[in-house]
Amino acid sequence: MFITPCMIDFEFITIDDRKVLGRYFAESSVPSCNYSFATILTWQHKYHSSFRVLDCGGLVIRFICDDGHPCYMPPLGGDTRNCLEHIMADARDRGDAFRIGAVTPEVFERLDAAMPGVLAYEPCRDSFEYIYSRKSLETLQGKHLQPKRNHVNKFEATYPDYASAPLLPSDIPECRALYGHWHAAYVRENPDADLSDESCSVSMAFDHFETLGLSGRVLRVSGRMVAFAYGEQLTDSVYLVHVEKALPGVDNAYAMINKLTAAGLPDNISLINREEDMGLPHLRQAKMSYHPELLLQVGGVVLK
Repeated sequence: MFITPCMIDFEFITIDDRKVLGRYFAESSVPSCNYSFATILTWQHKYHSSFRVLDCGGLVIRFICDDGHPCYMPPLGGDTRNCLEHIMADARDRGDAFRIGAVTPEVFERLDAAMPGVLAYEPCRDSFEYIYSRKSLETLQGKHLQPKRNHVNKFEATYPDYASAPLLPSDIPECRALYGHWHAAYVRENPDADLSDESCSVSMAFDHFETLGLSGRVLRVSGRMVAFAYGEQLTDSVYLVHVEKALPGVDNAYAMINKLTAAGLPDNISLINREEDMGLPHLRQAKMSYHPELLLQVGGVVLK
């Protein structure tokens, strides 16, 4: 099964690799946040992702998991079996256990077809991604979303002079300031919380906002920004929301920016991916309260 032992010469991922890696992600059409160059770059400080395009034309990515162990992304492009053999040999020569992360059921079908009976798929509920109907988030129609409509109605009644617009590069300093206020308030209420990774990711996203192809929405009251959200078009029909923040003390701002973000998307977008809940009970409850269209299974692959 294995090729001649030889560790892969991986390269650390930088903003300059956007065109190369972005093409592979776009062609994969996997509606998962893990298949976004912006996600990989802005969380580079935590996961230390590196890549190599193999001679067979396949892209392989190596990163460090949350538990500190090395892992691989599912290979994209090229000959899947050839790519798998390469990363299996790489893991073996490095003395690492072979693991592939960020695997959806559809992706596993492709891997399993390339190496029948060799790999085992293990779903991870904490990594499941919440995908919503864009129309549902925009209109909030139906009895099940009545509480969300109430929040929006209260916001509109409390702040009749609110205004919303696309997030422009000129808005970024104001977004950074709002994030700073949110961060300070969150840490006061949760003194043990460590937001350093998220803070670094947000800063990196704003540093390269246009280059990464990000877009977003801002919400203002009396001219002051009270909420913002940003993300990107992930596939032809799926928009990925990376970050959504609201100014502490502005009631119902989250419900309002959520609705406005959905309403401001291009007509071809029918689904919105709001990423995983990381196993946090309050975040899971909040995401479930919007009644997702589907939970996208994400898990890992190991050798049987």
